Formats: sequence, structure tokens, C-alpha cells
Amino acid sequence: MWHVIIKISELTDSKEKLLDTCVRKIWDNNVLLVVENADHCPTSKCSFSRHIPIHLFQINANFDSRRGFRESYLSNETQIAKYHKPTTCALIIASNITEFTKLMLKIKNSIWWQNEAYFVIVNIDYLDTCQLAYAFLKQAWKFNILSVLYICKNANDQEVAYTFNPYAEVAPKLWTKIDLHSKTSDSNWSLFQLTVDTILTSSKHGRLECNNLFFDKSKNLHGTNLKVALKRTSITNHYNSTMSGYKRFTSPGFSLIASVLHRMNATVTVKFSDTHGFISPFGEPQSLLNDLISGTVLLIMNIRFLRHYWNFQVHSFHAETVAIVSLKKQITLFEKLGNVGLNFFIYLFISSLAFTVSLKYILEQSISLAALNYLRICLGISYATVPRHAVKRILLILLIIFAFVFNSCLLSLLTALESSSNRVPVIDSYEDLIKSNSVIYGVDSLKELIWQKDVRDRFRAVKETGNCFDRLLKGDSSIACAGSRFHIGYFGSESELFHVSKLNLVNSGHSYLIAEDSPLFSKIQWLLLKMSEGGFVDLMFTREACYRHFRYSENYTVESVGLENLHHVFTILIGCWVFAILVLCLEIVVFKLKFLSSNANGVDSHI
Repeated sequence: MWHVIIKISELTDSKEKLLDTCVRKIWDNNVLLVVENADHCPTSKCSFSRHIPIHLFQINANFDSRRGFRESYLSNETQIAKYHKPTTCALIIASNITEFTKLMLKIKNSIWWQNEAYFVIVNIDYLDTCQLAYAFLKQAWKFNILSVLYICKNANDQEVAYTFNPYAEVAPKLWTKIDLHSKTSDSNWSLFQLTVDTILTSSKHGRLECNNLFFDKSKNLHGTNLKVALKRTSITNHYNSTMSGYKRFTSPGFSLIASVLHRMNATVTVKFSDTHGFISPFGEPQSLLNDLISGTVLLIMNIRFLRHYWNFQVHSFHAETVAIVSLKKQITLFEKLGNVGLNFFIYLFISSLAFTVSLKYILEQSISLAALNYLRICLGISYATVPRHAVKRILLILLIIFAFVFNSCLLSLLTALESSSNRVPVIDSYEDLIKSNSVIYGVDSLKELIWQKDVRDRFRAVKETGNCFDRLLKGDSSIACAGSRFHIGYFGSESELFHVSKLNLVNSGHSYLIAEDSPLFSKIQWLLLKMSEGGFVDLMFTREACYRHFRYSENYTVESVGLENLHHVFTILIGCWVFAILVLCLEIVVFKLKFLSSNANGVDSHI
């Protein structure tokens, strides 16, 4: 495809200079040209007075597409290439409201739609078309676009530009407010005008003041009332109806968005709901989500997990995960010993056998006496047998030291097993969750985030996360609770009774749901990201984590470790002492009998 330069006959030199300078504020601009009754026009390159290429597209039957289809085409000098970026500026040439509305609907249903782009409307019908400025701009506002210019010729054949501010009677000093009288019932909606020649002559250093044309109208809403929605709960979301204004919202999630709206100087009307917005099994939005889609509310004040498949304008400003909370399983001492492992007891037996054999050769005794001496060494009881040679004595000392160390480690292990918690986690990984066959309870909106089919089939919705914890406190070990780690902290934490899994069932970000094509989206997201970059988001959540209180059962208290918990260890020690005393007594008797027998044999030999 060769390079083609097209001059649009409907645009005068002043308009071309205006568009050429202000539309090209970014090099990567993608400009959409829409002309009434011009479906035959080819898609090609166009440049204005400075011959700087700006990509212009004509929407026709060949390029129509739904917004879900993410392929468009960018023409250059050699080929048609795929281009994925929505338009940054739409130049619409129309002569009446009906045709303008059709063209806007055509753009909105195309792959290039972006309500935050610059829209320039040029009326080419006849002279004195400026009387339609209010009607054109009011219709443009129905599509939730703020950056709009309406260019026309008045009765004096002057080119005039019009724009509006839906929130206040405020505009840069170049603009002149137009008295609407009774044309609008909205007292905040204002219409402004200025001549194109004024724009050109007011430029500084030969450059146009483009910021004055598409000025920021969302910076200060001047008390505009916005409709919002929230799901109110008694635990996680603190809402004080006795207070006024934004002081009603005290939880971190509410405080964040309330701070943003307060910074924008907006007021809010709140719609309450008992359930979160969610998608039904039939794919239909329910509750707050339905209010958001239908346009009843601007945003939902509850912080939600980011759903990448929802067609909403949202960005994450805080990372969060979903964990599983379950009851710990109660086990006995023998089960604890079983958890030590068979290898430990095999090593203990081999070490004891090697120690006994060593004593047999060092003390020159039978294997049974060597085993008894091994027990005496382990129990710390002295004995009278001493090796005859110095080398054997040194080896015996080394064995005694080794026995003391080994005995201390063994007793420490037994003490630790007895004094440790008699409850162990059941669910700590995805495999544990599958093996447990536990029914998973959580708020209805969480099911959409769980992609594992085995887990989704066992998921049951509850009105609030606290309802699941109430069942856990009653000892129901057949269930597990799913929830964000932050919200779980309101109901319980890692303790003697509860276990919070290391497994993250869902890794996602926190966001607020904002209505599609909301004109305030960019400003809200920009303020939230600035708060996140400055550390204010983490500060709010950290403070809330410090002040929240964990709920436990009235009849449950964490058991303290006392001497009564060590009765098994002391029973074993007392038993060993008794056995050692009996062995000592038996050795004394045996030694006395051998002594008497040897004396009797000596007397007989003398006789």
C-alpha cells in the first residue's frame, strides 16, 4: 500500500491546525475518522497541514465488530498490520443529531471504542449550526464522554468551539459560559464556547494551549452527588449511621474509596445490600452486580477480588489471597510417637545394641550384665565394676558421655512430644484439601474465583464468613471456611483450635468495581494508585489488623502447659527408677550369693 495524503474538504485550515496540534499530544495516537454517509471511503493514512501521519479509520461493514473481538487493523505504507489499541481521538463529521447518534453507537460497538478518548464533532450542514451545540453535547454526555469539542459556524460565519462541564460552572478562562435558561434541569451542567480564532491567537510561543480545550473536569466535582452501593456487615465493614458525610465509613475498604471521593469533592448516596454481587449459575448478574451493570450505581464501595473476566474497568491496588481455615485434629501421645517415624526407633535400637556390645567387651561381662549396666548409665546410677586396663577405662568414659548426651536428647524429645499441642493441622495444601473431603463454605462471590473443579463442587455459599466460623467453634470438623486472609482475621487466627492454611486457594488483587465507561474511572484509579505508591493503603490495612479482635468460643480457652501435662513422662521416669532399684537389689543379692559360694568353696578346698 502506498502513502496517501488526504485533505478533508470539510475542514478549514484553522481546524486542521487545531486538530494537528492538539490531537497529536502523544506520538502513538490512533485517530478514528467517522464521516456521515461515507461508507465508500477507503481506510488509509491522512495528514493535516504539517503532513504528519495520523491513522484514520472509516467504520464500515468490513470493520464492524463487537467489542469482545480484539483485532483491528492499522494501515501503514507497506501492509495491513494488527493493531490492538483503542482510539485516542475520534473525529466525527455529522450534520444532525440522528446521524450523530448512529455514528456514536457504531463507534461504541466497535473494537476502537474508548470513552476517555478525545471526541471532536464537526457540523458541516449549513451556517449557524451552533444553535445545535447543546443538543449535540448533551447527546455526547449520554455516552459518558467528557473530552468533547463541538465545532461549527455561527451566523457571522465564525468558527466556534463548544464544550461542557457536567459537574460545575467551571472552565479555563478562555471559555465563555452560555446561559442555558430552561434547557436543562441539571443545575450543574454547563455549556461553554470560544471562537477557533481565539484559540489560535492565545497560543504561547507558537503552540496551542491544548489543555484548555480538553481540560480536567473530574478534578473537582463541586459537591456532585454520586450513587454508590455497599454490602454492610457487622464485623468486617464498619458503618456508623449516626455520623454524617464520610465519617460514616471507618473500615479500611470504605475509608480508602471515601478518601478518594472526598478528595474529588463529591457527595454520595448509599444503597445497602445484604449480599455481594455475583454471577448466578445461569450467567446472570445478581444483587449489587446487577445494579452496577444497569447503571443504577456508579461503584461498589466493598473491596473485591479482581476478576479478569469481568467486563469492568478495574485495576488492582492491593494484593490479597484466599486461605482455608479448618479445625485441628486431636491426636494421642502414641500417634505423636508414630509421627516421629519408624527410622528413629530403628536407629535407637541399633545404637542401644552397639552400646551394650561395647560394654560387654570393655567390662568383660556377659551380654545380660552389659545390658543392665547400659540401663544404669542411662538412668545415672553408679556401679562398682571398673575396667582393669587404662584404655578400656577411657573408652568407658567416652561411652558414658555419649550415653548422657543421647539420653538427654531422647528425654527432650519425649518431653516435647508430651508438652506440645495435641492438635495438628489437617488442611495445609491442595492435596490435603482434596483428601479431607471437607465441605468448603464461603461467601457466594468467592466461587467465581475458584478454578479447581474438585473444590468448586464442594463449595457452599453462606451469607457471611462468620457463619462458617460459628460452625467450626461448635466442633464441626467436616467443614472448612474459605475467605481472604484479611477478613479471616476478624473471626479467628492460627491457634490451638484453628489452622489457617499455607495454601493460597486464590491469588488475586483488591479492587473496586466501577461501572463500565464511567467518566470518573481514570481519576479514581489514579488517586488509588497514588495512595498505594505512597504506602497509605498498606498503612490502613496494617492499622486495622492491629485493632481488630479475634472471636473465640465462650467455652473454649487455650490450654496452658503445666506439670499435669507431663504425667506420662514422669510416669516413665518413676517406672525406670523403680526398675533400676530392683535391678540393684538383684545385683546385691547375686553378688552376696556369689561371695558366700566362693567362701564355701575355699573352706572345702582347705579341708
